[in-house]
Amino acid sequence: DCPALKSIKLSKKNKQFKVKKNCLIRKKDKALIVAAARGKKFSIPNGIKTITSYSFRSASCSVVHIPASVIKMEKAAFSMDPWGDNMNIKDVVVSENNLVFGRDGQCIYKKSDNSLAVAIADEKRELRISELVTKLTPDISLVNCDIFRNGFLEKVVYPSGLKYVTAPGFDVLRARNVYFTGSVPPEVSDPNEEGLEKLPNYCHVYVPEAYEEAYKEWYRKTVPYCEIHGWHTYNPETGI
Repeated sequence: DCPALKSIKLSKKNKQFKVKKNCLIRKKDKALIVAAARGKKFSIPNGIKTITSYSFRSASCSVVHIPASVIKMEKAAFSMDPWGDNMNIKDVVVSENNLVFGRDGQCIYKKSDNSLAVAIADEKRELRISELVTKLTPDISLVNCDIFRNGFLEKVVYPSGLKYVTAPGFDVLRARNVYFTGSVPPEVSDPNEEGLEKLPNYCHVYVPEAYEEAYKEWYRKTVPYCEIHGWHTYNPETGI
């Protein structure tokens, strides 16, 4: 957890790991373990296939570039630790030649199942999830914001095509104001039975007027004791 980390050195005789461009890499599966990522831009070396959990915990760079070779991102790959997101990283971009991950708006998503991999908050602490995203999991990385140490996101807008959420997928993107745009609430599964983390909690919820009762019923059935600060209706086309 040291943003001052400048470089990583390793004996050339080491059989398990190697270092390339200040990245500690596990040889057997070409997995990035730790990145000493400094400066304005940092490019993950081409050839790396996996970005492991918290491998950017010491990053102080502003922008990270994901090469075409990356085919897997583990849970919270860009987070500081299990209790904090990464405020140092302002943006994450992915190679146009990457066949597994794509970028749309503020989101990097997995193409095979349209699940959200990396969410990039803007300077107002707002986030609009791409319409290409249909699935949320607990594996999301959030950058340019740290909701655990510095408070909630100000606003999150979920796409109309969001269909599946694995808890605590919503909780990874905690916000003061949550906007749903779809006519049908997504299906939520909770493998750990953690209760209140199934749906957005302690926030203002905005839904299309025509579907207000559908969303309220969704909350009643899913988390009957959820604490909502206020229910509001709006027009998704105008945002008002």
